[in-house]
Amino acid sequence: MTKDRSTLNSVKLKRLLAAIMICLLLFVVALSVFYVIEEAGHDCHEDHCPICAYIHQFHKATDNVALGFISATTVLSFVLFLCVISITVSANFSKGTLVEQKIRINC
Repeated sequence: MTKDRSTLNSVKLKRLLAAIMICLLLFVVALSVFYVIEEAGHDCHEDHCPICAYIHQFHKATDNVALGFISATTVLSFVLFLCVISITVSANFSKGTLVEQKIRINC
């Protein structure tokens, strides 16, 4: 009984930590968006401007997230399409068993 409770508490703790990390990640992304908006029109006079580098890095990261989201939705829609097709085909070709069709086989 204690082993079940300890694993349950461990699972709850991991879920709580995952939720906290997701919230922190969203908070950092939101702050990054505000920073990029604030510094978008700065006067850049240096060759290696750290603000420009950060804005470039932010754009690359958001492009990668968008690409991952598009890939995930494409794969998910393809899997959903295959599931619908397989359910439709199996419903059309499956006539049931001989007992369900009330067919008697005399041996």
